[in-house]
Amino acid sequence: MSRPISVRFPDELAERVRHHVVTTDEATSGLVVRLVDEGIRMAEHPGVVFRDGATGRRAGLASGPDIWEIITVVADYASGGVTRATARAAKHLALTEPQVRAAESYYASFPDEIDARIELNLAAAIDARRANATRSRLYG
Repeated sequence: MSRPISVRFPDELAERVRHHVVTTDEATSGLVVRLVDEGIRMAEHPGVVFRDGATGRRAGLASGPDIWEIITVVADYASGGVTRATARAAKHLALTEPQVRAAESYYASFPDEIDARIELNLAAAIDARRANATRSRLYG
């Protein structure tokens, strides 16, 4: 469900929004909703940013990898307990423990989003392996 909210933008900002909509072919309401949502998420989770990529926009650390990548590594070390998993993941990824905790915090707030991104990556890896096997058969 969605609820309308009336917002007035200063002229200069409204023009920038219009320009962005034209250049990206994104609906105005979709753009505003996305940017407000991402802005609030970044305010709630300092150090997290959003970036575009081949598979769409995703959350990542401002100075590091995507959140899904960090959570995948943390999960690999999960049997050692939370503190040890965080420390080992930080070392493995050359991040600080606070950076890994920031990713864990974001994941705690948006697990479905990150789990879906992990599944998307696993599917892409399977497709890449199949493509490589096919190429290997083709070229011997």
